[in-house]
Amino acid sequence: MRLILLKMFTSGDISRTFRAICHGAWNRPSLTDGQEQQHQQQIPSTDTSNTQDDNLLGAGSVITIDPTLEDASFIQSIKVAQISDSNEAGHLSTLEIQPFKASMGVNIRRYLLAAGHPMVGDSGNTRPLKANRNKGLMSALVKVEFLHPSKEGEMISVEMEEPGKFEQLRIREQKARYKRKKDERDELRRGGLEDAGDNYDRNADLPIAYMVGEKVGYSYYFFLVYFL
Repeated sequence: MRLILLKMFTSGDISRTFRAICHGAWNRPSLTDGQEQQHQQQIPSTDTSNTQDDNLLGAGSVITIDPTLEDASFIQSIKVAQISDSNEAGHLSTLEIQPFKASMGVNIRRYLLAAGHPMVGDSGNTRPLKANRNKGLMSALVKVEFLHPSKEGEMISVEMEEPGKFEQLRIREQKARYKRKKDERDELRRGGLEDAGDNYDRNADLPIAYMVGEKVGYSYYFFLVYFL
């Protein structure tokens, strides 16, 4: 039986599904009205995404494989399982990935890196998060399916829970992001710019100290003067 299963694996008769966490989130493509309605129907009502950005692909969305990217031929499908906020990466995408036969974990990592959404981890072709250093690779096998070798038509399906460190990472990044956003709103409010708090983007806007003209540090107030 071991030899039969090994032969099935090498011939691609065993389907594998991996769950992985990667940096960032995919933007939704421009859709027509009909396509938009179909897209909404594909997203389950129990969407657990923590982001409210309608421009991003949400839980249940299928990511189109880009054939021009490295190792694209090894990827059969990618679906978004969850999107969560991240203090360092902006967003984290939890993906369910089905590779083709003969593919290995490195093929998945190379494809995600080429797509601009590297997998979270400390190994090659990945990118760590500060809160996740030395925590290993954020990728795990969660489902295996194949037809029974001797019972015709009987499907064997085995599902595994994702590792606990996945949810720990998502929660830690969410808490850090919420705390940073609160600190930014408080700093803007103290500077008389309360209305700017919800729309402030530290990657695109001026540093808050430049906007309010002061910075608090070591119990001192530093007043800033700059010229545009």
